[in-house]
Amino acid sequence: MTTITYGSSVKETAKSRRHARRRAAAIERDNLEGVIDAAFGVKTLSLADKHMKAQQRVKAARKAAVIASGCSSLKVARAINGPSVRDVKEESGAMCLPQVAIFAAGYRNSRKDATHIIK
Repeated sequence: MTTITYGSSVKETAKSRRHARRRAAAIERDNLEGVIDAAFGVKTLSLADKHMKAQQRVKAARKAAVIASGCSSLKVARAINGPSVRDVKEESGAMCLPQVAIFAAGYRNSRKDATHIIK
C-alpha cells in the first residue's frame, strides 16, 4: 500500500533538505543535552518552559532598558528614545561638484567653459 503525504512536495528541494538537516541536528542536540543533564542530575526543561524563560529574559531586558534610560514607563522611554520625525537628512548627490549648474539640462546651450569650441 502506498503512503500519501499531504503538504510536502514529492520532489526534494534544497529547502526541504536544509530543514531535514536542521531538524536532525536539533534532535541530536536535544538528545545530547538530555544525556548531559541526566549525568549531572539537572532537570530537563520542556519546550514550554524554555519559551517561558526566553520571554522572562526579554521582559527583564526591557525593564533594564527602562531603568537605564531613567524613565518610569516603557511608553515614555519609547517616546524619548525613538527616532525623531523632525530629523533633517543630509542631502547627497551632486552637491560636491563646484559648477553643477553648468551641466544641468537648462544650461546646455550656453558653452561658457567649453574651450574646444572656436568661434
